[in-house]
Amino acid sequence: ATLQTYAGTLLLVSHDRTFLDNVVTQTLVAEGDGVWREYVGGYSDWLAQRPAPQTPAAKPSRPVARSPGPAAAQPRPPQRVKLSYNETRELERLPAQIEALEREQAELHARMSSADYYKQGAEQMRADAVRAAEIEQALGAMLERWMELEERAVARR
Repeated sequence: ATLQTYAGTLLLVSHDRTFLDNVVTQTLVAEGDGVWREYVGGYSDWLAQRPAPQTPAAKPSRPVARSPGPAAAQPRPPQRVKLSYNETRELERLPAQIEALEREQAELHARMSSADYYKQGAEQMRADAVRAAEIEQALGAMLERWMELEERAVARR
């Protein structure tokens, strides 16, 4: 309830789609090739608004005259590859790993936000800052990998 009444801007990354649907008003999506797009609403709204995947242009309706001679080898379009056993296992494990890191991140941020936090030594504060950066980097990599595997798994269904 507190997040829903918050008047400021908050950037969050979560694999929990229901949480995103219930909390966010705008979604910033990495669509691949370095392209980021903003959509109104949560995860379900993004699914409804996102552009359809581009398909190759339709073939011409009239036949194309072929020149006589040996047939040139035509490259086949790449086929979607099924997830390997290890990738399937990784996809199954990633949500729990992401959740554990998010939990550790929340605990670390709560500790760093306490009034007594700055009374401890500088060494501990440096260690906490380093760990916070490590968690952020690991979460980003895990979420990106999870999105990649999930997209491939959904495409095969």
